[in-house]
Amino acid sequence: MRFARYHRIVVDVYALQHPERYGRSAKSFAAHLTGLCAWIENEAEVQSVNVRRAWIAAARDRHAR
Repeated sequence: MRFARYHRIVVDVYALQHPERYGRSAKSFAAHLTGLCAWIENEAEVQSVNVRRAWIAAARDRHAR
């Protein structure tokens, strides 16, 4: 069994369990929560996870400027 496919969900679950460190913004919390929900609903649905990652990256790029 390959565990790499579960890395993203492990990160999301861990971040939701430690909001004081990884939930610094509502957007971060929402991103991890929606990632967890998308995985629970349909583990094979990669597109929704990719959309969420693009949403986070775009916000990060805007704040970095």
